[in-house]
Amino acid sequence: MESLKRPMIVLILMIVLIAVLTTVFNGGISQFLGTFVHKNIPKSITVKMGFMTKNYQNDNPIGNVRIVMIKDDGEVIGVAVSNEKGIVHKEITVPLDKRYLNLEFESTEDIRGTITLIAYKEGYRETILYNAGVSIGSSFQPIYMKTIVPGWRNEPEEQIGNNHHIETCILAEKYSKYAGKEVEY
Repeated sequence: MESLKRPMIVLILMIVLIAVLTTVFNGGISQFLGTFVHKNIPKSITVKMGFMTKNYQNDNPIGNVRIVMIKDDGEVIGVAVSNEKGIVHKEITVPLDKRYLNLEFESTEDIRGTITLIAYKEGYRETILYNAGVSIGSSFQPIYMKTIVPGWRNEPEEQIGNNHHIETCILAEKYSKYAGKEVEY
């Protein structure tokens, strides 16, 4: 029995080594190393955001607009009110948006979160800004509001948040493999 013990241990070690090498060399290096890299990435990001509310028709600033900030889980994280120039600044903390999480990030300045904004002002249609980026590169979000027109369907207006071009490229590149396409920037 002792004579079989040593070859059995060697066989088990070889199987483990082959499994690790297969993972590493078959494109699984990210998954293999991911646990170590992700330990240094925080679970949330805090950024001083800026919002500018403007009239869609004439581009004039709109003051006293109430902006409700909502995390992706539906929790309201704050309400801000624009000044007479249509501007408001507010520090917010949101969870990271894992769609943008990338193992090649070199610093916490490369991470981002996402929020939904809803703007309310008497005489204007409610405006919902989806996927507003919360990062160093996407820290300012304009919100264009349309006036209410009597007799029309004055339903809430939908918009997409401004996103930094690098964040947009990262998102397209990360998911391009599912479309069988390689992107070049």
